[in-house]
Amino acid sequence: MPAILLGIADSAFQAQEDGDPLVMRGMILCLVYCVTDSSGRRTYKVQLLDWISGKQRHVVRGVWSAELLNQCDMLDFAVVLLGFLEEVKGGVLSASVLAKLKETGRFSTKLHLVTDSMSIYTYLATGHEKQPTEKGTI
Repeated sequence: MPAILLGIADSAFQAQEDGDPLVMRGMILCLVYCVTDSSGRRTYKVQLLDWISGKQRHVVRGVWSAELLNQCDMLDFAVVLLGFLEEVKGGVLSASVLAKLKETGRFSTKLHLVTDSMSIYTYLATGHEKQPTEKGTI
């Protein structure tokens, strides 16, 4: 099994008495690959590539938007890493080739993004496109 790029992100939102919410975020991006020994036992190897932890830089009014914007930020970082990995494998690529890979999702390394946000899952699983209240999350 070839390596996959795995991103795991989480956010925390807490309303404060002064009206200024505390919004923290964190994410890791790592390469994960599977090694199968002669008996068929699988072992997963993980190589950390990047991590971020700190205060959310977006203005948010709730948990849903904090989680969603953190996932979007993680995706932005992951696409840069996918482009880097593509050039490591195949040599220097033009900006137009990298843009085409991004638009079509045809990077040679697969990307998996993970969240524990039930609110994002529920929104996506409903099957209808209700416009969010916060314009920045559209």
